Amino acid sequence: MTIMKGFIYIFALLAALVTAQAFVRDNCPSLGYNPSVLTCDTCDTMHKILDHQTTYDNCKSCCIAKVEEKFSLAVLEVDKRYLSFMKEISAVTEKKSELGLKVRYRYVNPTLYMYKEKGDKEPAETIAVGQWNKATFEDYLSSHLKGKIPPAKSELW
Repeated sequence: MTIMKGFIYIFALLAALVTAQAFVRDNCPSLGYNPSVLTCDTCDTMHKILDHQTTYDNCKSCCIAKVEEKFSLAVLEVDKRYLSFMKEISAVTEKKSELGLKVRYRYVNPTLYMYKEKGDKEPAETIAVGQWNKATFEDYLSSHLKGKIPPAKSELW
């Protein structure tokens, strides 16, 4: 009976840890982090600048340690009417070649399509990017596109 109680105790601890981690990741957007694009390197850089442990801990709980999947093609679809009041998206479209990005103009909300291979008909990943800024685009594309060398931020902006 003691062994069974031990297994139940360990199972309960594991369930609590998984639930706590899921709760933290669910709160990432309210903390200002996008866990689908935030790399842990960004958290480390931010920590060097801010030196605030709570902010660093929150960032690390929301980040991606290492990008496993690389894509061959990134396509941004955006409505030209948005560009006049969405300055961040407009700046990205102006620097599309430096970012390795293809832009298509359609009557849609800003959406980024990531393709595993250039000839693929369907994207492997679709991301709503209306709230992204230039730095988010740069970080995401430099870490997710095959053969893309991250440029210095000052070179692009």
